[in-house]
Amino acid sequence: MSHPWIKFVPSRPLPAHLPTFGGHEPLLEEVLRDPIIHRLMARDGIEMSAMEALILITQRRLQ
Repeated sequence: MSHPWIKFVPSRPLPAHLPTFGGHEPLLEEVLRDPIIHRLMARDGIEMSAMEALILITQRRLQ
């Protein structure tokens, strides 16, 4: 499911010196769907709504 706060950007190859995930950087949407990320956020007391708000604010600042 796509969220309005996530802009689709195709994966791109990473420079050879960086760690990779199958040779490509995962999309933010993929990272935020990961159950491990959900557990880490819960452990740290971060709600998805707060993360979504931070992403929106950051996107607006970058435009």
